[in-house]
Amino acid sequence: MSANGTALHMAVSDTEAAATLAELLKDGPITISMHAYGGFEKVGPLPRALPASDAQLTTEPGDVMLYQGNQMTVFYGSNTWDYTPLGKIEGATANSLLEVLGEGDVEVTLSL
Repeated sequence: MSANGTALHMAVSDTEAAATLAELLKDGPITISMHAYGGFEKVGPLPRALPASDAQLTTEPGDVMLYQGNQMTVFYGSNTWDYTPLGKIEGATANSLLEVLGEGDVEVTLSL
């Protein structure tokens, strides 16, 4: 994963959604236009829906989740809601993510 010229390493979750996303990435990188939401996450549409296995989870900075089957969220704060895990940005903190993602809209590129 990369944003604003900074590479972020994401450990992939053991979910069907994460495996499906990894399969999509075999065809090449995917860029997602993300916007700030709720003061704790960036969210943006995926190119297609992924298989959801939602459960109520409390997120922490660095969590990457599938929301509503077709949205990806990157958390720099915490929230409790129904999500499907996609991965975790290794070594991420709220401050380090805000430095990379910024306050406004951001384009995040996923690649293998």
